[in-house]
Amino acid sequence: MTYEIPGAIEITPLFDSGAKINLFHAASGTSVEIYTFGATVTAWRARTGENSLFLSEKADLSGAQAIRGGIPIIFPQFGNGPLPAHGLARNRDWELVLSEMGPHLPTTVTLKLESNRKTLAIWPHKFLAEYTISLDETLRTELRITNTGDTDFSFQAALHSYFSIADIERVAISDLSTVTYIDKLAALEHKTENNSELRISSETDRVYLNSPNTILVRDETSGTGIAMEKSGFADAVVWNPWIEKSAGMKDLSADDFKKFVCVEAGQIDTPVTLAPGLNWIGIQELQRIDLQPRWGEI
Repeated sequence: MTYEIPGAIEITPLFDSGAKINLFHAASGTSVEIYTFGATVTAWRARTGENSLFLSEKADLSGAQAIRGGIPIIFPQFGNGPLPAHGLARNRDWELVLSEMGPHLPTTVTLKLESNRKTLAIWPHKFLAEYTISLDETLRTELRITNTGDTDFSFQAALHSYFSIADIERVAISDLSTVTYIDKLAALEHKTENNSELRISSETDRVYLNSPNTILVRDETSGTGIAMEKSGFADAVVWNPWIEKSAGMKDLSADDFKKFVCVEAGQIDTPVTLAPGLNWIGIQELQRIDLQPRWGEI
């Protein structure tokens, strides 16, 4: 069965692992690039061609390791723990199972990942993960997790979005003011965000608990922004490795920390517990915003 749709969905098989999928939305002129390895969205381009997602020039796209950049999927573990870092979903080949488009509909694909012998060896729970990517003027990503086993299981999940920016020191993130966060660089201490706009000037690794469902990332250099709307995800993660850590990561260039900020929709602090046969859905929708002052507003 082919899932290609002329002018809307192109599929390129890869020699080493899986395939690359390109989505196009004619009305808006936008496009998206997805690798079936990790079901990772690696590009989200406007009509003019600029990519709103950061992808490291050193990213390994062979399927040997998680892709550095784009929107990796975190499941069923956030951070470090008994499983590989950030879980198992971003290091597996996903299967394309649906493609669709229409004159007044977004261009859409769905990929799935099911538990198998290898996943059960490191995480002994049967599951079905389905990831739907829909493109029009916005980029909508929906992660659905179903318990296909006969016992309860608990998990964490996040969509690890790397937003492309011109200069990390000219980025403002709002509105996380008054929100309690876990500072992963300060022994997991709980703190309160006192700033109406979060600005980053050093290594940052925070989990904002029960955060607002709408978060705006403003790039003051370009005069543009990205509005993130989330549902199902209670928390939000803000991360930038800064100078020293970035220099020590083999799939980042030394100055790459200047070029991205991660703002992630996540279910981190309170894991989801699913009984057999039940499912959970987390949704993230991204929209580009023009923040330049318009004629008559100056």
